[in-house]
Amino acid sequence: MSVWVRFGPSPTGPLHLGSARTAPFNWLFARKHGGRFLLRIEDTDPERSSPRWESAIMSDLAWLGLSWDEAPVRQSERLDAYRSAAERLLAGGTADYCFCTPEALEAQRQEQLARGLPPRYDGRCRAIPPDEARRRRSAGEPAAVVDDSWMSVTHVIRGDDHLANTPRQMALARTLELEPAMYAHLPLIHGQDGTPLSKRHGAATVEEHRRSAILPEALVSYLALLGWSPPAGQTEVMDLALLSQLFSLDRVSRSPARFDPERLSWFNRQHLRRLPVERLLPEVVAGVPGVEPAVVERALHAVKREASSLREVIEQVGEVSREPIADLRPLSTVDRAVLEGLRSALRGAALPSEAEARLLLDRLEGTLNVRKRAMMHAIRVALTGRPQGLPVATLLWVIGPAAALRRVERALTQAAPIAS
Repeated sequence: MSVWVRFGPSPTGPLHLGSARTAPFNWLFARKHGGRFLLRIEDTDPERSSPRWESAIMSDLAWLGLSWDEAPVRQSERLDAYRSAAERLLAGGTADYCFCTPEALEAQRQEQLARGLPPRYDGRCRAIPPDEARRRRSAGEPAAVVDDSWMSVTHVIRGDDHLANTPRQMALARTLELEPAMYAHLPLIHGQDGTPLSKRHGAATVEEHRRSAILPEALVSYLALLGWSPPAGQTEVMDLALLSQLFSLDRVSRSPARFDPERLSWFNRQHLRRLPVERLLPEVVAGVPGVEPAVVERALHAVKREASSLREVIEQVGEVSREPIADLRPLSTVDRAVLEGLRSALRGAALPSEAEARLLLDRLEGTLNVRKRAMMHAIRVALTGRPQGLPVATLLWVIGPAAALRRVERALTQAAPIAS
């Protein structure tokens, strides 16, 4: 059986993590079965829908790596199909016009719940005469089942907050003589306090996590694991290719998943360390304008080992790659001797690797009557303006001998002399 699934966001605001989580579940299910992942923009609320949010949602999905396989369908362009389906239902006596406002329907629902009854429409508009109803009818309400059939959707995978809608939608499909899709419902995402995820729990949209420098590989894999568990013995740090091989609906939990920002940060660190430098380089180069890409690449190799986020990587690469602010404090006799010795060693030196830089420092140490710790401190401050940071051999390899020599000479000439 060919598998066709769809993701149907409403462009009325940024993509919420709760909605976004259903996208990878659908995408992975389609990829696992060699099927198609479709995008349907449910933009039938003209007052709240916006092209801006539609564009943002598409950008977020693409950023997460969730590409769709057909041109997006916009429900606002298919209103005639929904009206036609509604007319068929009305003509067959299986539907009535309803003119209740959303507020009135919600009040009716709350009243039924207060009485301990399951909420359901009480049919109050059925008493309106047919001629009056036809006069008052509005443009018509789009029906998901009409689009699911037209788009050849075979499986509807969505949050279990839609569970109550399913029998009605299946009945509607059969009434319209359409083959109902198969339905699967996912547990909702809760915050750490056990309530549905919202802004009070912190960042709750994909856009917010993009701005906070969370990697798309980390966010999409973490979302996939909210409510689904991989086979025993399988690492949790996976890319989309591996997730799509392992994914199956029978491993979806029935219980709500808890969104844990600390857990997401852990995923981010793991993916950051595993991603190739080539994948991160364009973003880091853009984050440190004016620095040679080759220097950025070497710095990226060095700092991504211990960094927690892409933002931290960019900050550390910038600190290493840029010229330090001049330190005008007097150089001690020891520091001056160290820097003069390093200046001599760097002239004509080639440092193609950290190992070569380490050998240069070992040779320098052998010519100085200085403790190694003091030597490294003097060099690091001259190269970066900071007393802590990367190993000095790594620094020399990253910035290269020419830049290192320039910084050392600058430190020797700009430092104030020691008062006699």
